[in-house]
Amino acid sequence: MRIGNRGLLVLVAVVCLASGMRLGTAVGQTTPPAKDSEGISRQPGPEVDLGPDLPGYRLRVTTVTFAPGAVRALHDHKKNPEVTYSIQGKLTEFSKAGAMKEFGPGEIRANGRDVEHWVENRGSEKVVFITAAVVKAQ
Repeated sequence: MRIGNRGLLVLVAVVCLASGMRLGTAVGQTTPPAKDSEGISRQPGPEVDLGPDLPGYRLRVTTVTFAPGAVRALHDHKKNPEVTYSIQGKLTEFSKAGAMKEFGPGEIRANGRDVEHWVENRGSEKVVFITAAVVKAQ
């Protein structure tokens, strides 16, 4: 995947704006899982240094795959806001406040600094999505 300078700036702007967004609609309370399950894989993609505009930060792109039944435990995005693009399958997202929302192919979601959630693949096919996250440079 190749992202031009203009596309990169748009993506960074979306990620930054996402830091103020909340997700989903209230559907009912579910207990968050204590730890991640097996069946989650991450394939690192390109990284871009965001300096000098955002010194000390990088934009990291990753392809993530969830096998059927895989669960990512409760986590937040205080230090790594991200934008996610779904490619295959349906991912179910739950907020700590009890909201639930499904995301399928072609959908984009923003996980800003105020997002605390967990996600599950409740379907019978694998879920594949791409994340673009702002992370501290190491």
